[in-house]
Amino acid sequence: MVDKRSRYNMSVKETPMSLNNEALRISQENFLTEFLLRCKEYEVDRSPKFVEVSICILDALYLTLKKYRTLTVLRLPNCGINAYGIIQIYSMLMDFNCLRDLNLDGNPNVQENYHLLCKSVGNLSYLSLQFCKITDEGVKKIAKELQYADPPNEPKLLALNLGNNRIGDLGALEIGRMLRTNRSVQSLILTGNRICDDGAALIIQELNMSKLTHNEIVDLRRRRFDALISQEKKLIDLNKTNENKVSKVVEDLPNSEISQTRKNSKLLKKPNKSKKLSLSNSSSKITVQGNSKNVSQLSTLRKDSPIEIDHPFGKESTATGGVIRISGNFVLKHLNISFNHLSGAIIKQLLACLLYQTYMMMSDTSKGLLYVRIEGNEFKQEDEKDLMELEEILQCRQAGEYLSRFDDLESSVTLENDNL
Repeated sequence: MVDKRSRYNMSVKETPMSLNNEALRISQENFLTEFLLRCKEYEVDRSPKFVEVSICILDALYLTLKKYRTLTVLRLPNCGINAYGIIQIYSMLMDFNCLRDLNLDGNPNVQENYHLLCKSVGNLSYLSLQFCKITDEGVKKIAKELQYADPPNEPKLLALNLGNNRIGDLGALEIGRMLRTNRSVQSLILTGNRICDDGAALIIQELNMSKLTHNEIVDLRRRRFDALISQEKKLIDLNKTNENKVSKVVEDLPNSEISQTRKNSKLLKKPNKSKKLSLSNSSSKITVQGNSKNVSQLSTLRKDSPIEIDHPFGKESTATGGVIRISGNFVLKHLNISFNHLSGAIIKQLLACLLYQTYMMMSDTSKGLLYVRIEGNEFKQEDEKDLMELEEILQCRQAGEYLSRFDDLESSVTLENDNL
């Protein structure tokens, strides 16, 4: 029977949104069908005695993703995934860029190779590793993977949940080192660990202004020197390209015009009609002929193009009084250090950090701490006032409000930074 409906007619069920939902449903059904077929090939028991994701199931999942890359969220809590299972999941992240959210809560293993999941391969944004018995050594490997790396290997993880593990002050030290250069993690959950005041202070200090160490200054100078050499090389290559274009044009000219061109080129090679461009602090120089069309472009590239460095220290460092300081990590928005072993001293450090960030960013809520959870620690009754002030500042930050009393922060922040 011929459908007589106009091709311009569309029912409610055929709206673009419903069509997209239908396409999503079909893709999910195809994925599930393929996955069950793969499981059947491995003869996986459909009713296991306990919840455990075997190697065969992960292999089946890998083969399914190879055909249907529609899976974005993978949640396998308390599934007995061992170190080899972590490697299999890492292979999925490396070979397929579809996974965004990964939950492996309650899957401890002695090797603690969870750092593989934090590598820059893939597009994983959210990782939860609660109740995985992660120690200081395990978090050290995770933090190392999340430290700054040159593009395209920069970290991509946005949220990391390491709650209810075995992380102490040594692990907090590694997390602080990670936050010093990491500019991707926006949410960090460390609730229910073994962190004391010393460890928490090491984390908070990276959210504040601090000095660069000697090794960091040396590395920053090396990066700037490499960028300078790279810029010089680009200028030389551009000059050679222009000369090659001129030579090619001359070769295509008739013989009568070649002699005239050579005469003109000799005149242009005189010292009073040449332009020399050089980089400061560099012995190499480039001579560009006066009639070159790109002389002005090269001059602009020399004078107006700053030496850009992707490293956070290159963008956030300032030299004052013979000391190089960095502004601190303003990317982290959510910090949860509840149910550890913290005292009221940490509240005061958080207050100082929030006041500093508020002074630096005013009412900008796109950066800086907005949510801090510290309940369940060893606070005393005299800490209630500081807790209330902390909550007040956080509420103002979340609402984008700027309290009038923050106008007096400049002197206190300056004095505090001078004592760093």
